[in-house]
Amino acid sequence: MKLSDFITDIGRPVAFYPGLKRITKSTTATILLCQFIYWIGKGESKDGSVYKTSKELEDETGLTYEEQKTARARLKDIGLLTEKYARLDHTIYFKIDTNKLDALWASSQCHDGENGNDTMANKVLPDSLNSNTETTSNTTTKNTSFSKNEKEEPILEPCNDDGIPDSWREVKTRKPNISENEQRLAKLIADTLGIKPPICNTRKEYAAAQVTWWKPIKEMLRQVDQNIQEAESIADCAIEDFRKARLTMTSPKSVLSGFIAVMVREKNGH
Repeated sequence: MKLSDFITDIGRPVAFYPGLKRITKSTTATILLCQFIYWIGKGESKDGSVYKTSKELEDETGLTYEEQKTARARLKDIGLLTEKYARLDHTIYFKIDTNKLDALWASSQCHDGENGNDTMANKVLPDSLNSNTETTSNTTTKNTSFSKNEKEEPILEPCNDDGIPDSWREVKTRKPNISENEQRLAKLIADTLGIKPPICNTRKEYAAAQVTWWKPIKEMLRQVDQNIQEAESIADCAIEDFRKARLTMTSPKSVLSGFIAVMVREKNGH
């Protein structure tokens, strides 16, 4: 009797999403993460916690106890997994922080976009993470449906002498799109606070300053319908309010809350 004749009797396949390895940086941690996600909502716990013994996890994933320990440590290090030890029951409950998972996935999409990997950046986390056998089975069928006579042809792109495709080079060297109003407001805030605005000659440098500089500046301009004069005036008032309260400001991110407070105050006529 061949293995393929009774493979359905050797256990369920494990749903494994290679794309999640961009978050975990570990194959074993990704396998364990997918399995924990699969069990969310299927246990008795109302908060999404899962109780599994190491033996059960080994049966389900094939990971040994030592591999599980390493994978758990990795998931805890990146804030995805919390463990709660119930002393009376001598059991450990595992819980995946789905909000953190969403945040890490979104962050990885941004990094892929900045690195020119538009294909991966446009992908979304599959809703089918809560399915197991069906998803794995469908994926396997889809990926192995080539006939013996079919051949997958490589996609070739024009390259220079260094071997780098032209499309990659264009993405890598493309400068970030910062509007004139955004630059002007950033300079005003930097000059008023006595700090230097970030260098953004590349998209990577722009991405690094997104949270503290460009997103808050975009929001300030959005609040005043891109009216740069009004934005500058409100930003000045916000910074002055912070200084009177002896609060520290280090970037537009710390100015934004004061900016909105000034707008509300002026709207209410105070």
